[in-house]
Amino acid sequence: MRGSVKDANALRAELLVEVERHGPSSSHTMAELFDRVIDHLETLGREPTTIFSYRLIAVAVTEKLRQVPVGKLPADHLDQFYEELLRGGRSAARVRRYHAVVHRCFAQAVRWDGVRENVADRATLPSEPRRRFAVRATDAVVALIRAAEESRTPELGVAFRLLASVGGRRGEVCGLQWRDFDLDAATCTIRRAITQVTGRPVIVGDVKTHQERTVLLDAGTVEVLRRHRQPTATCARVPAGEGSPPKSRPSE
Repeated sequence: MRGSVKDANALRAELLVEVERHGPSSSHTMAELFDRVIDHLETLGREPTTIFSYRLIAVAVTEKLRQVPVGKLPADHLDQFYEELLRGGRSAARVRRYHAVVHRCFAQAVRWDGVRENVADRATLPSEPRRRFAVRATDAVVALIRAAEESRTPELGVAFRLLASVGGRRGEVCGLQWRDFDLDAATCTIRRAITQVTGRPVIVGDVKTHQERTVLLDAGTVEVLRRHRQPTATCARVPAGEGSPPKSRPSE
């Protein structure tokens, strides 16, 4: 005899309470495992952007494997799921990201004694081709900055110049404040980063390496910043050849 919707909801509530208290067991579903692990990571203080991306991946995984018990998931089910992602247009790098979250959740289930092994260890991952990054010539960087300065949003020229000068990430440059600069010493200290998650307020957080760093500024960038700081300034451009920004370099 089939139970009522009320009975099903009551059973679901009991399972969620059990998962909350003891962690997932081999009879719990993938959806329950993902919910418990992600809530656990959020409690531990993981970055909001990390939690958000985990939840997005959890939705995609559980839509396919929602009713599969954690202890009965065959490795080939994961292989089939990854193959479907590839056929659907996901890149190999993105599929490997999905796998990393699945592996993380099963690893936590092992720690909680919910399962004996991490089935994701036996899944087959797509190979990821090496990415080649083109290094822009100084002339191209200067042209980009000048185009920004002459646009309707000339302040972008300052942002692009800082990106080229300090070698910081976009969120780090967006997080800079005037107190982070010592223009007399020609230095910039990167202390925070700005991140934005869809549907949520802008987040001001720590830098990706969790370590602030101080970098030197070239004379041209210092001059641009001095002019930009003036209340009536409109991001005046330093003439070509006077302190052109250095070639971009990887952030430390």
